[in-house]
Amino acid sequence: TLTLSIYSQKLTLSIYNQTLTCSSNSQTLICSIIYSQTLTLSIYNQTLTCSSYSQTLTLSIYSQTLTLSIYSQTMTCSSYSQTLTLSIYSQTLTCSSYSQKLTLSIYSQTMTCSSYSQTLTLSIYSQTLTCSSYSQKLSLSIYSQTLTCSIYTKCIARH
Repeated sequence: TLTLSIYSQKLTLSIYNQTLTCSSNSQTLICSIIYSQTLTLSIYNQTLTCSSYSQTLTLSIYSQTLTLSIYSQTMTCSSYSQTLTLSIYSQTLTCSSYSQKLTLSIYSQTMTCSSYSQTLTLSIYSQTLTCSSYSQKLSLSIYSQTLTCSIYTKCIARH
């Protein structure tokens, strides 16, 4: 488990030409927990792999701003139960959270989510993905892209 906990400070992390692997086999994989601060993460030419076999991949942010910039790399999150598979290429991911609010902006990349029970397969090209969450509410707005949803039990696709 990779856990990054920061309290009332500022973190700047730059990673070049390496591989970051997070594996969790039982509970929750926590990649970032931040309280009252600012995190800036820039990743170049590397592979980010998160594997979880039971619960979920959780990114928890409290009263702060998270900015992620990812360039020419592959981000893969694989799970066999209630998790997500993401493949993102040559794009900028920006996540801003203000007390339970999450905003995602993704440009000119491929996002693939694959699962076999109640999950979703998404292929998105050259678009903007915006997710806003206010206490258990999720909204998705997708523009000028291709959405492909393949699910083996239940599939709901909305444009």
